[in-house]
Amino acid sequence: MSDIDELLCQEKIAKEELDHAHHFQYLFWKERAKMLWFKDGDQNTVFFHVVVKRRNNSSGTHRLWITLQENNNLVTEFSDRK
Repeated sequence: MSDIDELLCQEKIAKEELDHAHHFQYLFWKERAKMLWFKDGDQNTVFFHVVVKRRNNSSGTHRLWITLQENNNLVTEFSDRK
C-alpha cells in the first residue's frame, strides 16, 4: 500500500468516527430536550389558559338597540347573550 492509499484509508476512518460522534451528540441533545420538556413543560401553558379563560368569560354577544319612538323619546334595550 502506498502512502496516499494509507492516508485515504485513515481519512475514511476519521470521517466515519466523526459521523458516529455527531450522531451520538445529536441523540444526546435530543434526549436532553425531551427530559427538559418533561421536567419543565411548556412555560406558556398557564398564561395561555388564563388568557383563553378570560376571553371566553367576557366574549358574549352584546347588543344595544336604540329606537326613536313617535314622541321623540329614545328607548334603549340591551341584550347580553352568550
